[in-house]
Amino acid sequence: MMKMLRFMLLLCLSVAPSTKAKPCSIPEPPKNSTVVTITNDSCTTLESKPPCNTTQHITELHAPHSKIETLKPGSFTCLKKLKTLYLDNSLITTIQPETFSNLTNLEILDLGHNSITQIEENTFFDLKSLIDLKLNNNGLRKIADGAFDELKLANLELDYNKLEEIPLFKKPSHIISLDISYNPVKKIDAETLGKHYELESLHMKKTDIRELRNGIFINNTKLQILDLQNTPIDSLPGADLESLRKLFIKGATELWEIPIISFKSLIMASLNYPFHCCLIRAEYDSYGEVATQPTHPNTGPTIKPCVKKHCNYNYRRPGTTATTDPFHPLGVTKHQ
Repeated sequence: MMKMLRFMLLLCLSVAPSTKAKPCSIPEPPKNSTVVTITNDSCTTLESKPPCNTTQHITELHAPHSKIETLKPGSFTCLKKLKTLYLDNSLITTIQPETFSNLTNLEILDLGHNSITQIEENTFFDLKSLIDLKLNNNGLRKIADGAFDELKLANLELDYNKLEEIPLFKKPSHIISLDISYNPVKKIDAETLGKHYELESLHMKKTDIRELRNGIFINNTKLQILDLQNTPIDSLPGADLESLRKLFIKGATELWEIPIISFKSLIMASLNYPFHCCLIRAEYDSYGEVATQPTHPNTGPTIKPCVKKHCNYNYRRPGTTATTDPFHPLGVTKHQ
């Protein structure tokens, strides 16, 4: 009986599919082109080994929708002129240290829609020219503090992951647009955003953030777009939002109060309650620094709430065309 069991076990092992890595060499680009697309869907890893005379001029590499699982040193050895790398919609789980160590000209890296759960401090070592990094839809749970410090990122996409904390920058960043939407992030503070002096666009849609304390945007003086749609946020800071041009709070049903600050730069908004339109342009009220819908005619702020027909939920004010001013209590039409 034991002999039979051993025989059956050996038989199963012999016919089981091999899990050994299947490397694919990066091919030579077509004549008069510097762009390469890899369509071999059996590769689990890439390699680029010397001699490099046939691949050294590649500037753009596409390998989406592949079975690539691991990125490791040697994957891109010959691609020193590479500027754009698309590895999205694959099976990548691991990026070994120094994988990108010689890609000093790389500007765009798309790793979206993979299965990367952790980013180490040296994962993106040597990517000195990288300005656009997509890590969306990965199931990311942890990003080491300082993981992006040596990069010149202008755009960082971290949406649709499992991050509970926003990655901390230890050095001043160059980030203009940061997207952490659809993450279970509960807290964001001035320390988290303190190094983002160039930040213009911050997207936090469908996060678990409930509070933005005063002073959180003190270093983000260029902030123009703030997206808090479908969050449990119940208050906005009373300062440092004067530069906003677009405000999105549609679906933030707990946000009844809007601080009395100047929204003179605002050109577009998506609001949850009609009376928010009036509150955005309300002046300081003797009852406090926050204007909200009165709960009783004789109490609370004296600001009258807008009715639905006087305020649009979504609006845009073009600079040169006649439009209904959603901030005006009577919704008058005027020429800008």
